[in-house]
Amino acid sequence: MPGYRTFRLRRGLPLFVGLSLLGPHLGAAQEPERTATVEQCLQTIAALDAGAQHPDYVEAMSAINTCPRNGPPAVARWWDRARDLPEAELVRLGYNSSYMRDQRVLDAALRAARDPGRGDEVRLEALATLTSFASEKNEVSREGLRVVQPSWWMPPGLGRCTHCAGVVGPVPLATDARRTILVTFRDLAASDPSPVVRRAALYLRQGMFDGYPDDTPLPAGTITLTYICDNHFRVRNRENVVPLLDYDVYGTTEKNGILGHARKGEEAYGETYFSTVNTGTVRLFHRGVLLQTRANGRKPCNGWTPPPGPLGEIRPFSR
Repeated sequence: MPGYRTFRLRRGLPLFVGLSLLGPHLGAAQEPERTATVEQCLQTIAALDAGAQHPDYVEAMSAINTCPRNGPPAVARWWDRARDLPEAELVRLGYNSSYMRDQRVLDAALRAARDPGRGDEVRLEALATLTSFASEKNEVSREGLRVVQPSWWMPPGLGRCTHCAGVVGPVPLATDARRTILVTFRDLAASDPSPVVRRAALYLRQGMFDGYPDDTPLPAGTITLTYICDNHFRVRNRENVVPLLDYDVYGTTEKNGILGHARKGEEAYGETYFSTVNTGTVRLFHRGVLLQTRANGRKPCNGWTPPPGPLGEIRPFSR
């Protein structure tokens, strides 16, 4: 395809920081050095729509991101065709989607992520793309999402995304785009038939986000804070999402965060136990809103220890 420059595109391997699988694309795709002409873009779109049988298809997969004005519909159609794709094509699809911040591309990635008839790799690439749409500064790799486990926790310090800011397309993202993405993570984590997709969505929901969109408070009665003994406290969560909670010990400098583990199946609640360093009244917050306060009763445990199960993963205080 004359007149085009081929751009090296490769979604990088996951960058591990502790248990985090978020990180920059190592050897990430270079941003386009120019914008193609209308005629060139029409040629690229025609080759991309034709698929692998077109002689210029491979080059079109790289060149489409030089067409920020009329390229998004072609990328959306690319997603809609995607059932199971070769690795190289998935890499290019994910990169171009993250670069083109257009509602039509987002809608197509949402359809792919939600469709249990797609291959797991396509759906994981869609989840990675949705993450980049939810946060212009950060990214997660498909390779990382493939191997996550439900007990892993994602710290709030995410890897930088070198291309996610991208180019705003002719159809800008809806004002509730991030909310839609968070709800999608929540729903997939709760009931998707694929265990791989379910684990990945749970990981994103409980680590990068907490399943509650920014403007949605926790429903009343969701969280209960209880003093147990010594400096041990328990959080019960009646929802099937995992909120990121903060606590402090009043009158001290101790401030930390925990995950309020979700209830599972028919359980009435999920439980999280945590211990404070200082002895004093504990205040529990969600996004800066005080949920509950419990005094330290200074009752000896007499050998009691938290039951088997998830403990509160401590993270930096975010309020």
